[in-house]
Amino acid sequence: MLKPRNFVQRMVDEAVEEAIENINIKTAINLFTAGYDLNTINAVIKLSFEEIEDILIDNNLLDRKELEGVTDIGKVTISEEKKAEVEEHLNQLRNTAIKVIELYYDNLDLEDIAKQTNLSVYQVEDLLRENELIE
Repeated sequence: MLKPRNFVQRMVDEAVEEAIENINIKTAINLFTAGYDLNTINAVIKLSFEEIEDILIDNNLLDRKELEGVTDIGKVTISEEKKAEVEEHLNQLRNTAIKVIELYYDNLDLEDIAKQTNLSVYQVEDLLRENELIE
């Protein structure tokens, strides 16, 4: 039978591992979209090129076809097309955030804001919390 302390320690270890993995994923995405190559990302987060490639492919920032025939994988950077897609997506997110804040200041309730912005009430709450408009 597991001792409660061992169980709790294992749960803490798993939570820490997951947090580190999430940080590595976000860092890889942020560095790649900022124009850094895989060598730089590899140096910062200490993941293998394969792990970094998988993260970027899973997040639609890199395509396996783009890697075919590449002799120095470490020098791969984001394509101009993907960079434009990311910038467009970020602009859409900014515009949605602005719309949510404007509707909030117009005294609409969270459900109405969610309907008008095609977000869930939880997403609206998170956005308002991030902007320190609600607790």
